[in-house]
Amino acid sequence: EVLYVYSSKSSTELAYVTAKSADYTTNEWNKMAISFSTSNKDGKKVCTISVKINDVDVRFLPSEKASQQDNFVQDGNVVYTEDADLSLGNYFLVKVWYGDCYIQFKPIANKDKKDTLKIACIGDSITYGANADNSYTDSYPAQLQKLYGASANVMNFGNSGKTARDNADDPYSKCPEYNGAMLFKPDVAIIMLGTNDSKTYQVPTKTAMINAYNRLIDQLKAVNPYMQIYMATCPYAYSTAYNINNKNIETIIIPAQLSVAETRHCMVIDMHEFTKNMNKCYADGIHPKSKGYTYVAYMMHCTIEDITPDAEYVASFKN
Repeated sequence: EVLYVYSSKSSTELAYVTAKSADYTTNEWNKMAISFSTSNKDGKKVCTISVKINDVDVRFLPSEKASQQDNFVQDGNVVYTEDADLSLGNYFLVKVWYGDCYIQFKPIANKDKKDTLKIACIGDSITYGANADNSYTDSYPAQLQKLYGASANVMNFGNSGKTARDNADDPYSKCPEYNGAMLFKPDVAIIMLGTNDSKTYQVPTKTAMINAYNRLIDQLKAVNPYMQIYMATCPYAYSTAYNINNKNIETIIIPAQLSVAETRHCMVIDMHEFTKNMNKCYADGIHPKSKGYTYVAYMMHCTIEDITPDAEYVASFKN
């Protein structure tokens, strides 16, 4: 329940934070994010370390064991300064996707099982879990993890606003989650990207979308040639919020997704069809509520595992 920060040069305890002061629930999923940001000040490198538990700032306390302890804790964060020739990033025993990023701890499958399935969920805000009561616990990847239990490790690599195309306004290939998905080297990748490509101010051609999906699949296959890739069609859009256009999804994006799935031998998860007539499970016409994400996870699981969905259960989500 206590996180300590030490100096790598002297093993001196610099600061600590106790989880007792945070709002978390035992035996449940809790989100812990540690962020590292670096800057230069007066010719020296400064690393600021902050912690959030369930998206709430947790304040560090200065350690009584540290000399000049007031220098290490500022505004509840750890602020560590060294000479400019010191590479601070080499001294923290964490794995980050690049310099200014964060890590999250989550319950995962049994690491001792050699046959544990690694599933990467690649997508935009609908994969991230936007508009859920709790995006960390209620996103579809989080609920898919619960359905698999210890037999799989499901990772959420969703990033809000991202596009499949590199030449659109917010490419997925430029975000840290893209790098994380590649480093994960999954056995299974679920691609559900394209909703943001449908925006009325950046309407793509079908060819442009085909090229974008092929490029992403090439990059995934480069890290694991045996990866099973599922192409999930974009969920139904019930509104024009964020300039998203359902007609563009149906006439441009989905035909491109199906074309690529056929030529690249990807399995299809027809989420667009699955999410018709269930706008009561949406928050803003674009993003599902927590209940809607439960349904998305269920249909993902049924498709991947070749399970016939329970008709009565499915009907409970429909209008």
